[in-house]
Amino acid sequence: MKKYIKQLFPLLLLPLFLLAVFSVGRAQEPARDPIIIIPGIMGSWNWDVMLHNELALDKWNFVPIDKTYDNLIKALEDEGLKKDKDFFVAFYDWRKSNLYSAQAYLVPVIDKALSLNASSTKVDIIAHSMGGLVARSYIQDANYRNDVGKLIMLGAPNYGSSDVYTLWEGGHVPENWEDSRRLMT
Repeated sequence: MKKYIKQLFPLLLLPLFLLAVFSVGRAQEPARDPIIIIPGIMGSWNWDVMLHNELALDKWNFVPIDKTYDNLIKALEDEGLKKDKDFFVAFYDWRKSNLYSAQAYLVPVIDKALSLNASSTKVDIIAHSMGGLVARSYIQDANYRNDVGKLIMLGAPNYGSSDVYTLWEGGHVPENWEDSRRLMT
């Protein structure tokens, strides 16, 4: 009998060994913070708001002919994230001030994202162009609730954008660009 126990003992340990080997590196991933995308100027469209100046949080979408954000959204979906569950879009009326847009449009999206992701206390924001200024206006405001974990700004005109027009229109490089270059190095 002792002989059989010695022979069976490794077989009895095999399930425990396999469980240990195959669970290494498979620890449960920490919950991700929800992601909020904030489009740039003219990236948000709502006919009721644009034509009738109504405050509306629904019926917003990207401008129909603009495909700027399609690849970003596809990449998030390819990672298994679901729109309006794991990632959200904070559309806003880009004709209004950035602080107004942050309070009237961004904050409700943050609230929705956090309410649907109870294990999170913060959101991560990916902001493009003027969307970066909307996000920054919120974070720098006295009413900021410390609910943004990461802010990624893509092409946000933090130093302003009016000087770009002269370069685009006539090829003239504004004189103050040299000052900006020194600040960034």
